Amino acid sequence: MKKFVLVLMSCILFILADTAPAAFVETSGNFLELIEEIKQHMPGRQSYGFVVPSDNELQDWENALLAFINGDINGSATIVSNYDYSLFLFTDDITGNEFYIFKEDYPVGRGWGTYVFNTDAETPLYTHVNHPKYDINTHIVGAETFIETHSQWFLMAGTHRYANCPQGTHNCSSDMARTRQSVFQRFHEILIDSDHYALSIHGFSKNNHGWPINMTHVVLSNGTTSDYKWEVSEISIDFKSNIQEQGLVCGLTFHDPGYEPLSGNINPQGQYTNDNIGFGHWIHVEIERDIRDNRIEYYKIIAAINKTFGIDTDIKANNSDGPIDITTDDNLLVTIQLDSGIYGDKNADWWVVADTPFGWYYYDVTSDTWKAGQTVTYQGPLFNLSPYQVLNMSGLPAGTYKFYFGVDLIMNGSIDYGELHYDRVVVDIVP
Repeated sequence: MKKFVLVLMSCILFILADTAPAAFVETSGNFLELIEEIKQHMPGRQSYGFVVPSDNELQDWENALLAFINGDINGSATIVSNYDYSLFLFTDDITGNEFYIFKEDYPVGRGWGTYVFNTDAETPLYTHVNHPKYDINTHIVGAETFIETHSQWFLMAGTHRYANCPQGTHNCSSDMARTRQSVFQRFHEILIDSDHYALSIHGFSKNNHGWPINMTHVVLSNGTTSDYKWEVSEISIDFKSNIQEQGLVCGLTFHDPGYEPLSGNINPQGQYTNDNIGFGHWIHVEIERDIRDNRIEYYKIIAAINKTFGIDTDIKANNSDGPIDITTDDNLLVTIQLDSGIYGDKNADWWVVADTPFGWYYYDVTSDTWKAGQTVTYQGPLFNLSPYQVLNMSGLPAGTYKFYFGVDLIMNGSIDYGELHYDRVVVDIVP
């Protein structure tokens, strides 16, 4: 009898363990090394390692993502565990950033991709990598773009693009830039909206193309609609200009002649976005091999992304980013400047404040004077502001002065640090 009870209890525990919610875990490590590890475990060319998900399976994954978005982390983890996936909180040892990661367990059995949410996101960007095992080093370029631009989501395919392609064919179910029946596509369709932008990172080799592509470092495109109509968005024009400011040669498909072969016109994420949201919210970014292999060079693209999609606040003292040293007899000129990027016309609190030896002061734009306290300087829509003088005087008492200029996107008269973009300059005044 005792033996029977023990066997019965073992069976019950086995059943409970098999049906219990997935345990949510926290871990840490080097994020870029993790992305490299995941790439190394991906099924390769003609491995047939990609399993086409059914409609019911895609619905499960949609439910998992919606549960995650609504804060039900354990519920989301339980759903994806049914497909040999783990959802965990990962702290990057290098940056300190915390990411929620949907990752397939090894060995990879489905190849549905990796999906990363940034808890420290500051920009409304999603970074896509469709071909991590084919477009060499795009998995690292994409991951570093995700980190350095403070993007919200990172989506990376789970197999070689030609994993499920018979020899000599190219349009196959494992190619996330072709198939619509994928978790990658479903995540994109749920996440993209008029307030967000997706950057699809790809790679090309100049040796495979003629002029002008073979003389170009980066090719941008807005893609097309599902019926192959195209437009050129203003934001892609700005993006191109910002890349060129970094000293790279950049072409924009359908704007500059000769770049149509790299248009991304049949990418389903692009077609879905252009059909449902409008042009400019999905941008195809083709990067030449020499640039992808050179961290200094591809960081120029990241700098251009930050300028295009971020808010650039700048405050200077005597035309310097500081710190500077002056005497009490010297003149002090403080100016502010703003590039509103994609946030133009969005309402915000504007802050110009100073931490001084005799307390906090704020700049009152209405009276063009400084007053004691930490009150909002101005409330209203963001716009590009050329250098604007907020202080021009001499004779300030000796001490350390810290001047701040910032904007936050919740216009309520309070500093909302999660939405705050700011810059500061330090001035030391000596007798």
